[in-house]
Amino acid sequence: MTGMATAIGYLLHGQVDPANLIMIYLAGVAIVASRFGRGESVLCSVLSVLAFDFLFVPPHGSLAVSNSQYLLTFVVMLGVALLISDLTQRVNERERRTSALYTLSREMSQSRSKRGIAAAAIKQIREVFDADSAVMLAEAGLESIGVSRTGFERGDKELEAAQWSLTHSEGAGKGTPVHSDASGLYLPLRGSQGTVGVLAVLPPNPFSSAQQTLLETFANGLAMGMERAVLAKESHEARLDAESERMRNALLSSISHDLRTPLTAIAGAASSLQSGRGDVKELGTTIYEESMRLNIQVQNLLDMTRLQSGEVNPRVEWNSVEEIVGNALAHAKELLHGREVHVNLRADLPLVLVDGQLIEKVLLNLLENVSTHTPAGSPVEISVDDMREKIRINVADHGPGIPKGEEAKVFERFFRREIKSEGQGFGLGLAICRVIMTLHKGLIWVENRPDPPGALFHIEIPKADKQPEVPTG
Repeated sequence: MTGMATAIGYLLHGQVDPANLIMIYLAGVAIVASRFGRGESVLCSVLSVLAFDFLFVPPHGSLAVSNSQYLLTFVVMLGVALLISDLTQRVNERERRTSALYTLSREMSQSRSKRGIAAAAIKQIREVFDADSAVMLAEAGLESIGVSRTGFERGDKELEAAQWSLTHSEGAGKGTPVHSDASGLYLPLRGSQGTVGVLAVLPPNPFSSAQQTLLETFANGLAMGMERAVLAKESHEARLDAESERMRNALLSSISHDLRTPLTAIAGAASSLQSGRGDVKELGTTIYEESMRLNIQVQNLLDMTRLQSGEVNPRVEWNSVEEIVGNALAHAKELLHGREVHVNLRADLPLVLVDGQLIEKVLLNLLENVSTHTPAGSPVEISVDDMREKIRINVADHGPGIPKGEEAKVFERFFRREIKSEGQGFGLGLAICRVIMTLHKGLIWVENRPDPPGALFHIEIPKADKQPEVPTG
């Protein structure tokens, strides 16, 4: 860079005042300082002064100075060059520090676990300081959740220094007055609620004051990251507790009403039979229908408990869609009593690789939903579409449809529509359907159809890559 500045100065020599040529050399020093280290910029400053003296100050071609005033020029030029070099290096150092802190914050924010945050910090310390490091948290004693490459922090002296740093919330180890015989440097991770752990660093060389400051800033950022992870975990647990409490209250509310309704009807009909009042056949029908409704509700409770606990593993086999639909309609015969059922199935439907009983359960719950939420005697339509990569089963009713905005909510546990229906159940039937379809890597959703009005449920089952081979001969 000094040679380039000299070449430019030589071209301009005689056209501009020599004092202006100094600015060219100063620009070169600034460029070197911005791209290289402090030593290179100082060397460029000295060479610039010597080149200016040798080429542009009389007598030319000599380091001698005919005019003593130029000595002051040289001193000022060298001072300004060194000042520019120093300021540029400081700016570069701050930029590197800011970049390192930003990278550390970004990588820690992408990690939700304490181990992930520790790994991000260790990686950045290795890249910025070329030093091995470890992260130790105060849980059951000092536990290393981010282990160093060399395992230096496991030695007895190292553990004593780390424990002292944790207890006193001060730095310890190499380069400090406390436990200076330790190999590593130990910095406390100070959080808003106290010291949460210790950052252990094995420096290859003694840290400069700027590096020490940056490392302490790293430790502070790491402490905040650890506290964020702890708070996120506590917040998640609090949400789980709130959700469990909400479901518990919803379950108790449902049981208190929806089990009591059929039980009251059964008890009333049984009491009338016992006293000889009323039509025996009609009372028997009431007892049977209410007991079936009660059985469905209790079965849904048991099914949801088993599905959510992971006790149910689908027994996947080749099944005929026609057989699955037929079995579901047979089991729903009482539920659909008095309704016209229109079934539209193609004759060449492929076999599906599913748990037939679970898919029948989905269809049965959809038909039970139809019987509960649509007018008595209204028809039901079932059709099957053979698509390129999936089979879609459609169940359509002629009821009021799904209120706008509740198309996804109806598949949530214990969700019940604002439009109350007698014996509408716990709100588990459609939730069970969604869980079963998730187990089969399928989909279920609902939409309203305008003409004729009603709800249209869709079930999508992925097709298998190949159909089973049918033995011949």
